[in-house]
Amino acid sequence: MPTPASRKASRSTDDTALLTLIRAIVAGDTRQVSMLLGETPGLATQSLLVGATRASAVPYYLAEIGHYIYEGDTALHVAAAAYDRGAVRGLLAAGASIGAANRRGAQAIHYAADGSPTSGTWNPAALEEVVVLGYLVSRLERLGIRPSRAIAISAVIRGSYHLYQGAGGFIGNAIMGVIFGVLYLRWRRVTPMIVAHTLIDAVAFIGYALLAGHVSWLPSP
Repeated sequence: MPTPASRKASRSTDDTALLTLIRAIVAGDTRQVSMLLGETPGLATQSLLVGATRASAVPYYLAEIGHYIYEGDTALHVAAAAYDRGAVRGLLAAGASIGAANRRGAQAIHYAADGSPTSGTWNPAALEEVVVLGYLVSRLERLGIRPSRAIAISAVIRGSYHLYQGAGGFIGNAIMGVIFGVLYLRWRRVTPMIVAHTLIDAVAFIGYALLAGHVSWLPSP
């Protein structure tokens, strides 16, 4: 009679092909990802049978992206955690489900929102736009809230977590939230907003470094 350990080993073996795809994704090996999906399209919809647990976590830690993988995770979960837009597009084209959830109830969108600052793929601008536009505005719409109100709610939330910058930070980010919200509903794409946000942050940081201490209206570090 099979023991729990032997059953787990068997299930782990069944995950071999999917784990190979996952490792290619975290390594940024676009060619290998495309080849594996081309040979076995079903990998796009397959989920892990075994993942990290309290008793056994280390084997399921992906150091490249600072993330554990769990039972029920799909390749799309990992591509989202790695912020690999190319892999995400390829997986969706192959039939991956954005609604697939792991044993903890987490979907790919959750993995896109819980990246680690220690990861080489960490991108706070991308994280912010994926959450406050790609998820929040779309979710509010599905709940029956009018687009204008969804944009307003998203903009106020965006401004509120910038209150540490003072009233100016709240107002400026809320206005940016309204503009980004309108454009998102028009284009239904977060990538242009991620690019714009990254450029705004770069200009702000570089400008502050150059001007701090040289103009009276800008506080010194």
